[in-house]
Amino acid sequence: MRSFLIASALLATLSSYAQPLQLDYKELDKKYKGNNAIILNRDQHLRIETDGKGTLKIESDQGQQTYYIDNRSAGIVEREIPYSPAFYTIKKLEANTYIPDGKGKFTKLPVKEFKDEGRVDNGSVFYDGAMYRKFQFPALKQGAITETRYTYSYTEPGMLGAFYFMWGVPHYKLKYTVTVSDDVEIGYSFFGDSSFVTKTVVKKGKNTIYTWEASDVPALKSYSDAVDERYYEPHVFVYIKSYKTGKGWQSLFGTPNDLYKYDYKYISKCNKDAVIPGMQSVVDSIKKVAKNDMEIVRDVYYWVQNNMKYIAFEDGLGGQVPREANDVFAKRYGDCKDFASLITTMSNAAGVNTYLTWIGSRGLPYTYQQLPLGYSSDHMIAAAFLNGKWIFIDGTSKHTPFGVPSGFIQGKEAMISINPDSFEIVKVPVMPPSFSRSDDSIYLTLDNTLINGKANTTLHGYSRSYMVDALYYTGIDKINDQLKKYMSVGNNKCEVTDIHTNDYTNNDSALKINYSFKLPDYAKAIEDELFINLHLRKHFSQDKIDTTGQRIAPKDIQYTYENRSVVVLEVPKGYQVKKIPENAANTFGDINYRFNYAQRGGYIYFTSFDSYNKLFVQPNEFETWNKQIEALAKIYKDNIILTKIKK
Repeated sequence: MRSFLIASALLATLSSYAQPLQLDYKELDKKYKGNNAIILNRDQHLRIETDGKGTLKIESDQGQQTYYIDNRSAGIVEREIPYSPAFYTIKKLEANTYIPDGKGKFTKLPVKEFKDEGRVDNGSVFYDGAMYRKFQFPALKQGAITETRYTYSYTEPGMLGAFYFMWGVPHYKLKYTVTVSDDVEIGYSFFGDSSFVTKTVVKKGKNTIYTWEASDVPALKSYSDAVDERYYEPHVFVYIKSYKTGKGWQSLFGTPNDLYKYDYKYISKCNKDAVIPGMQSVVDSIKKVAKNDMEIVRDVYYWVQNNMKYIAFEDGLGGQVPREANDVFAKRYGDCKDFASLITTMSNAAGVNTYLTWIGSRGLPYTYQQLPLGYSSDHMIAAAFLNGKWIFIDGTSKHTPFGVPSGFIQGKEAMISINPDSFEIVKVPVMPPSFSRSDDSIYLTLDNTLINGKANTTLHGYSRSYMVDALYYTGIDKINDQLKKYMSVGNNKCEVTDIHTNDYTNNDSALKINYSFKLPDYAKAIEDELFINLHLRKHFSQDKIDTTGQRIAPKDIQYTYENRSVVVLEVPKGYQVKKIPENAANTFGDINYRFNYAQRGGYIYFTSFDSYNKLFVQPNEFETWNKQIEALAKIYKDNIILTKIKK
């Protein structure tokens, strides 16, 4: 970790707000009751020009004043301003606390000490090269106001970021200004609801000034089951379409083709050397047993899955440039770009054309046409055209079978680099529900109110992959405990015993789990009758969508799936079946289910099926979804009734 003190003299050159806004703060307390804080004023002024010789000069002044309504948020005194030394740096920074004097005025207390630190996340396997200038606001308390003002200086024109019009706290007012000189042409892409934002464009001398303003903006509400906030949080990206140089106008961004030309410079010099002997030996051994190109790429992919460790170290340009495949092979670790570099190099060395590919994860809502910037992608994979279709190969997806995209890139656009002048944009398929099937076979016996069960569960597709991911990162000594937790049925009294699986490291096979369990007091005895609920897994029981606060955030589904189950209950001696619930089915819409009961001799057979076939539930679908969940909640309460045979 690097750290150093920034001299306070550096800050003297940056002017701040003279004083906090002159407002009736008692009225603000009433208006925003229930909020911890409110942002009084947030502004950003992005200035884009050239130095007259064809070199871009880009700076951004940013400021914010925050009013602390109660002591809960006032207790959080530490703040940090991010920057990336390779792309944008902090040129100036000032921070202050304003303490109310009780007479309508404030006393200014400046921050005097700042510290710069890097950070390693996720158990020391991810370092993105970002730095953070950290500081603490002095004397922060209820009724105080904090202020930050700083300037970013950009060396990378593709890293200007976005301006977001809603945060998790309300805004009194906000403003985003972009001033562009006549020798620069810009474009912009706005996402989300812009109805509350006022936009103006004014020509002033040799500059054009774009302004987006809003006031009295409510807090953005978050939901645990929602998509990433970028899907619904209003925000705008400004980008440079072209600028004037001594040789004429130079294009930058504006189309997917422009973006490809810009991104290609990061991979243009990658993997030009011959592969090292150790890698060639592995490639030769793969070619020796593979029967065709498909098997070659498959075996390369599995070799990477089994022999490489994911460690992301993306310092500076390392976040953009794949490392040399020879180095990645030798070190046996890397990030997504490094794995893609290795997979393409090994496959190409075996004679199968395989290509580096940019792609956005499902956390990003953008297409390349909507946003022709690097912000449209946050991941890199490999791609090969085999047997008439594109195969997407993600080396970081350790437990996904070959030929299947990793779950978090389903439905996204992939930008496949064919050569310096050619690329393809291909949409990754969404796998059907049947791919991620879960099959349960359960046999139950009764001992008074105790249920004894033997079960076999088989997981396919993403159901298997995500389960194996969880087991893999659990630790070998805790796998059985985790399996027992995942396989628990009925209620929280379930005791899972005698559990074992097949070889869960084989990505080409389903995961099979065999186990026994006990459910104490699961059957309810009332006089001479026993009530038993055979819905041991209520898959949709917790899925009702919270629609409070005029929700605009779609519900996120990790992957489409279907669940099939057969439960056999042995009717205990001395009892007979009094009542079996009615069968139920819904085969229309996005949620499908079927529940069927049958009695055959001394056994009751309960077969169930449910599935969901989309990755998102949109706000206009919430009402229908919740009605289906409510209908299922009633069905989940169905019981069979056994009664004692009278002698």
